[in-house]
Amino acid sequence: MRTTIRFILVLSLFSLSMARTPLSQSTTGRLVGTVSDASGVIPGATVVIKDNQTSRERTVTTSGDGAFSVPQLDVGLYTVTISAPGHKTFSANDVKIDIGQEYSLNANLEVGEVSENVTVIAGADVVNSTNAELSNTISPRQVLELPLNGRNPLTLLNTVAGANATSASINGERSSSTNYTRDGINVQDNFIRTGGFVQDRPTVDDTGEFTVVTQNASADQGGGGSTQVQLVTPRGGEGFHGALFEYNRNVKFAANDFFNNAAGIARPFLNRNQFGGKLSGPLALPHFSEGGSSLIKGKAFFFASYERFVLRQQRSVTRTVLLGSARTGNFTYTDNGGVTRTVNVLTGAGFTGVIPASAGGALAVDPTIQRRVLDPMPAVGNSTVANNSLTQLLQFNQSDNDTRNGFTTRLDFDLNSRNSLNVVYKYNNNGDERQVDAGGFGTHPFVLQSGPTKLFIASYRTTIGSRFINEVRGAYEPAEPFFKQTSLPSDFIIGTIAANGLPVSGLPLTISTPEASFEDQGRNTRQYTLQDNASYTFGNHSLRFGVDYNTQRIQVISNFNRTPIYSITNVNNPLTLRLAASLFPGGISATQRGRADALRYLLGGIIGVDSVAANFVNPSVGPQLGAPLIQQLNFETIGSYVGDQWRITPRLTLNLGLRYDIFTR
Repeated sequence: MRTTIRFILVLSLFSLSMARTPLSQSTTGRLVGTVSDASGVIPGATVVIKDNQTSRERTVTTSGDGAFSVPQLDVGLYTVTISAPGHKTFSANDVKIDIGQEYSLNANLEVGEVSENVTVIAGADVVNSTNAELSNTISPRQVLELPLNGRNPLTLLNTVAGANATSASINGERSSSTNYTRDGINVQDNFIRTGGFVQDRPTVDDTGEFTVVTQNASADQGGGGSTQVQLVTPRGGEGFHGALFEYNRNVKFAANDFFNNAAGIARPFLNRNQFGGKLSGPLALPHFSEGGSSLIKGKAFFFASYERFVLRQQRSVTRTVLLGSARTGNFTYTDNGGVTRTVNVLTGAGFTGVIPASAGGALAVDPTIQRRVLDPMPAVGNSTVANNSLTQLLQFNQSDNDTRNGFTTRLDFDLNSRNSLNVVYKYNNNGDERQVDAGGFGTHPFVLQSGPTKLFIASYRTTIGSRFINEVRGAYEPAEPFFKQTSLPSDFIIGTIAANGLPVSGLPLTISTPEASFEDQGRNTRQYTLQDNASYTFGNHSLRFGVDYNTQRIQVISNFNRTPIYSITNVNNPLTLRLAASLFPGGISATQRGRADALRYLLGGIIGVDSVAANFVNPSVGPQLGAPLIQQLNFETIGSYVGDQWRITPRLTLNLGLRYDIFTR
């Protein structure tokens, strides 16, 4: 078991009226401020916060030092109205609450009648002057309106200072140090985790906005990430809103590359369509009690989006083929005197003597090699000739298609003035052709990646009194990515021997095999999360505390070497010796002799080594030939934190925090 403790102490001085502070990994932000007039702070002022989307209101009263705090506000725009006897009413419109951030609104009331109004347009926070955190919020407008190839909003991470688009790292740290969450729930592939891969596959329509904390995250932030990327799912409001879209990218508007033109290869085909839509608005609920309307309105809201991604494209691949004359054993070399000579490494024609029995004697092309290697292989290539004119590169276009379907929905219920509930469901599935198998000369690759990913989130928020708010959040995320081989030989794989003496896929002389060799692999993952985040305000203190329990259940399935690999000799075989140098008229260099041996071993089907895995099944069965390798990786993360934001004066804030995380394995 490994434990990690983080202690954070931040002292901040500020003089601006707008600032923000990190909160726990939920979907919310916070509004704080101080109400004053020309004579000083105003205790007992009424602060009403109205959600512009749903018209839901929350009311708080300023403390004895004129301060107020409203935690756990959903992301969006708000209207804040502040009133006090003997003063004009102050209204701030379009106060933008961002995920994981704090908005500081300090209101200076003017003396006058309450019926008189002073209205300002607040907008978004710009400067963080309350603590040492470095963060940036990618706004809904940026997510929707900036051009993105592929419509993945996480591409906008490249606009954040310190981001490296090539390595997916931020501030030079490993990409695994970045923690990605949606609505407070981790959505990374926690088996791979590196490379910034998010199995959630966010789109610009199912991401309302996201905040990136790149340095000095507070104690609220967990998940083992030094950088926090917090996405939030959009929510519905009182009005209906929707959109339909279709994006197309086509090869007709693209140029061929230089190397394809040089080899006479046509432009790889590409036609990509992304289409779908979204809809949000109010949701009427049935009214079961007697009297009144049969439907309850203004208490429930929905959001839903769907996207289909259809990519039909080709990529240029390179294979190595054995040329026609060499397929019968003919081998041309330059002897030590510079004379070009041709011999037959199978029959011995042209040699200085008879091939001895210890080297296998005269051979014919092995029928299995003829049927499974030579017959399916093109006779010529279209590029570089190599290996004493034995082989030639073949470049051609192969499909690399991908089809994805994604659906996201969120439902929000205002049960009453003190209790609310929201649920999120997200589904992704794909069928992706993967060019991970180096064999084959067909127009389609052998491997297909598929597997659905689902995400279920439920959150219940309650307000107890005027000072305490608690949110309980639970989630379940199953994912089943799998790489499926579509054309693997059922009996054995013909391979070669690596430099370390172990059998691997491929053939001698780096010739490409026509057959598949990549074997199935994948995993079934289950993530369970339970969180409790609470806020308690008293005086000029705002306490935040909570716990986070996350468990991972990852079943890794691998079929590597489940099918036997018979590897062709490409070095000296002790049972079938290599051709003696004295057999070659005029002498031969070591390099050319090695190529002659490799050609003979290949055409003769001479096996140097074979292997098959005997994977462990269970204690009662033990290792078993042909069984898949199944590994169960289970671990938990348990975190707890407490933080206090002490607003000593309107210009001086002390932030204290302590977090304790346990990572088990």
